[in-house]
Amino acid sequence: MVRKAGHPTLTKTFTSKRKAQVWAAGKESRIAEGEIFETEHRNKLSDAIERYLEDPDRNVSKYAKGVLKWWKTEAKNRRGVLLGNKKLNRLRRSDFIEARDLLKQTNSRHGNLLAPATVNRRMSCISAVLTEAQQWDWVQDNVARIRRIPGEVQRDRLMTPEEQKLLLKACKTSSEPHMYAFVVCAMLSGARAGELVGLRWKDIDLDRGLARLLNTKNGTHRPVPIRGHALELVRKMKSHEKVASLRGDDFVFKNKTGYAPFYYRKVWCEIRNEAKLGDFRFHDLRHLAASHLAMAGATQRELMEVLGHKSAAMTQRYSHFFDQHIADLGDRLQVRLFGNE
Repeated sequence: MVRKAGHPTLTKTFTSKRKAQVWAAGKESRIAEGEIFETEHRNKLSDAIERYLEDPDRNVSKYAKGVLKWWKTEAKNRRGVLLGNKKLNRLRRSDFIEARDLLKQTNSRHGNLLAPATVNRRMSCISAVLTEAQQWDWVQDNVARIRRIPGEVQRDRLMTPEEQKLLLKACKTSSEPHMYAFVVCAMLSGARAGELVGLRWKDIDLDRGLARLLNTKNGTHRPVPIRGHALELVRKMKSHEKVASLRGDDFVFKNKTGYAPFYYRKVWCEIRNEAKLGDFRFHDLRHLAASHLAMAGATQRELMEVLGHKSAAMTQRYSHFFDQHIADLGDRLQVRLFGNE
């Protein structure tokens, strides 16, 4: 613990006395040289968010930027105090617990309560900011690091072959001419709907059968396969475009009016009802692609690259498919070494 008149108390825990002494000496030296000021008394949570977002070396996704804007301008505790305006030294863990509890009672844009996973992601975003603020000596403790909400249920809704036929049939008769290709590309690439909506012609290599997704959820670029039936459909779409007006920055998927972005949600609900798919969501097409890739022998690393997952834990739900792939490898090794005995 380092105490200096006119400065906030600095504390940190170490595994040895020697490490603690080195840290304390460094802090005392920086205070004496004027490098550490009363930052906790000057800076607000909104200041920390702005500095976090302004870091040129940090790649923050569009989703995270939206969440942090919410924390800066809208997040409140139960007393109605705007957390973005609170000074960092005045923030308490209870502020974030109360904000989380209010989030649990908030409706999404679809009219349903926010899912536990969504609430946890919003909490993770602000926790990341305060973790960085610790490195800047703006805060001593990350009070936004609180226990995750339990109850994140993984959906295992896989489409049956019969349901797939009904879905594709309904897409073909849809009022939106691009809807069939949109769904097929989702099924064969594992891309999210928003990633496909933002796809432009300059992002697709028709010769190699690859598309480069730029507007991804985690803010990174990644390639996905556009092969087979999906490639046929995309090539056909391009041939139907007016050559004179076709530019590389044109959107691939457009509404029947010829304008973009492609508004698929209303049509998707109509198609889903016509195919009698019940609670099947468009995002479940991504799960469908991942499951069949795993069943086809894709490794966990390959699946992470296609889906854009940053950690192996996110693809762990497909572990039973990977296990079967390992067992199949054992059978192939048996044939090579001992034949069909």
